[in-house]
Amino acid sequence: MTDPYRQPSKIQEDIPFRHLTATEAALPASILSAAVHRDVLAHFAGLEQINPEWTGTVSECGIPNNYEHDGFYALYCSLLLRSPTNYSYPPPFYDIINEFATFYITDLYPYFYLLGIPKLDLSLNDPRAACVNIIFQLGSCAVLKLPARWSAGLMREDQIILLKEVIRRLLAQIRGLLELEPSNERLRYIEIDRLSYRAYASIITFFGSGDFRSGRLESLIVGYLAEEGVNTMVVRGVEAATRERESLSTNPEPFMPELSSCNVGYIGRIRPRSVPQPKGKCGS
Repeated sequence: MTDPYRQPSKIQEDIPFRHLTATEAALPASILSAAVHRDVLAHFAGLEQINPEWTGTVSECGIPNNYEHDGFYALYCSLLLRSPTNYSYPPPFYDIINEFATFYITDLYPYFYLLGIPKLDLSLNDPRAACVNIIFQLGSCAVLKLPARWSAGLMREDQIILLKEVIRRLLAQIRGLLELEPSNERLRYIEIDRLSYRAYASIITFFGSGDFRSGRLESLIVGYLAEEGVNTMVVRGVEAATRERESLSTNPEPFMPELSSCNVGYIGRIRPRSVPQPKGKCGS
């Protein structure tokens, strides 16, 4: 039976891989499904082949602390360490967390690996940082405080649907970009960055905000998303206005270092950008 969270990747086979040890394979899956959790552990095992210096002590998450400063590993820790003052992910988000974990491993990580920057440093705020921070916010007890709102019965069903829909559409959009073969890799990289930050900002400032308390508006948006027909003129108008606003709030000529050595000629790092960071033991 095919796992519903697994998605194929054209370049995943290029990633170094090491078989799991018996100890690693026996770790509890926690929020992740058994199949996805095994893929995550295999992903971490493969990182050793890229940078042996990451091997070392055992972390509080119970596995070798090879990836102490890797952003995706920090997210993984937050899935295992449930705490009322740190991270505690509400059950309705388990499915989208599994989908994101698979997306990161099979699509996003291979792309950055081929760029020559496999390790995610959250302080650099490349597109992966915005994506990972979206998932952090679903369980953060310090910023959006969704866990406390869920426990208190203050999260509406339509709000949960909208939060998950924002993430799913982001993953689909990035996948679509990664399937293209553009003549200008720089434009694709910037577009991934734009989409990631836009989704992150929409969750932080609107859909996930405690100030967003209109159940009627949520229902209207959910109903609109369920409609089959699309008014392309409205969509294009909103997209044009959004891009114009984004261009005014960011540097139109972002700093782009020289290409790093990679086997496909992709560009190097994107500009640093100030993205609000979740606070927590593993995510700080």
